[in-house]
Amino acid sequence: MGDKLVLVVENSIPQGNRLRNTLEREGYAVELASTGKAALVLTESMRPEVIVCDETLPDTDGCSLCNSIHSNPATKAIPIMLMTGLSDREDIIPMIRAGVSVLLPKPCDELTLLSQISRLVQNDNARGRDAENFLDVPCSQLIQLLKTTYTCAAGKNQELQATERKLKEATAELLTLQRNYMQLLETNVDAILIYDAQGIVHYANAAAIKAFSVQGIPLIHEKTPFDLAPDSVNEIEISDAEGQVTVLDGRAVDTEWNGEVMTLASFRNVTEASRLRKELEQMSLTDDLSGLYNRRGFSILAERMIPQAKRLNCHLFVMFADIDSLKSVNDTYGHREGDKLICMTATLFRQSFRETDIIARMGGDEFAIMGIVNDSCIPSKLIDRLEQSIATFNASRQYNYRLSLSLGVEKFDPCSSEPLEFILKKADMFMYANKQTKKQARQSE
Repeated sequence: MGDKLVLVVENSIPQGNRLRNTLEREGYAVELASTGKAALVLTESMRPEVIVCDETLPDTDGCSLCNSIHSNPATKAIPIMLMTGLSDREDIIPMIRAGVSVLLPKPCDELTLLSQISRLVQNDNARGRDAENFLDVPCSQLIQLLKTTYTCAAGKNQELQATERKLKEATAELLTLQRNYMQLLETNVDAILIYDAQGIVHYANAAAIKAFSVQGIPLIHEKTPFDLAPDSVNEIEISDAEGQVTVLDGRAVDTEWNGEVMTLASFRNVTEASRLRKELEQMSLTDDLSGLYNRRGFSILAERMIPQAKRLNCHLFVMFADIDSLKSVNDTYGHREGDKLICMTATLFRQSFRETDIIARMGGDEFAIMGIVNDSCIPSKLIDRLEQSIATFNASRQYNYRLSLSLGVEKFDPCSSEPLEFILKKADMFMYANKQTKKQARQSE
């Protein structure tokens, strides 16, 4: 079969080499052309037995090349096999008119390619032996094109059927996923809302209706009561008719609902966790003995009070206090009695200062108070109230000792550049000076 020359016209060099290797393994001689122009030159000069041509070429198309080859009387009888992905009637008819012998659908397997080339070579030999009884070229081309068109159509039909099966399977799977998704939403213990860009609710599960209906809030087709931005996390509180508070942890993400991009917000009941967290936070900020804030609690709350005072355009005061007689009480009556004195002092502070003031036991016998100064309540008035409470305590004569406090007060502007630690040190210095003054007065008596 080595004298049978096949011309391969293929614009893809790797594909052309693949076809060359396939044909050469079967004993064919092969020439390659990557353009229509080169194919015409090789066809004229080498007269191949069969031409295998791609439909798409850089300078022409396979149908036009076939017309050019068959318009030349010297090359008119050469059979042409056209590899194409086209199968519509409008595409096939011009190929028949151009004299294409075989249509091969792309991609084409090697077995089909070789069998068609072998058949064309055998037909060419038969035409030479029995030209009188052999079908004329146009008729044989038409029959072959009908056969290959049928084969191509059958292949496309099989592909269509396979695609249809896959589509049915994908549709069934999608419906299953959708049912599972809806079941997951409906049975979820978290309250779930889906709302659009305007905040209008399009879906609410049973948990959401139960959670939000306690406030009488309508849900579907109404504006969501809590419009969370996508990728956000917020903790919110709702109250029922009896005033019982429920804490919800709200989270939102983007989702698609009925073909539109919407927001899916879920709300989880974290009331118990919130209560425990607050208790733990309170424990970390509170002095165990006195029940007042500890040094850490004072620092945290003081930093929060400064911007509040800035917004109110008010000054702040810091007071340091020290129990003068604590060491004496401990030495004389024991530390248990000293602890009672600390707790009683804490009670007097609570009675004398406002709920908004920060009262803390800084450690040992030292206390600190911080508050906002306004027209109705200035530090001197608070000190007078504290001294009156101490006088009442001492006048009761319930204890074998008297309570005495050394005080230091510093008022400051929250807009100033002085750090809080500096203000605390100044108040501490004033308190120490007050203690020294008392000590000197006692010594001079």
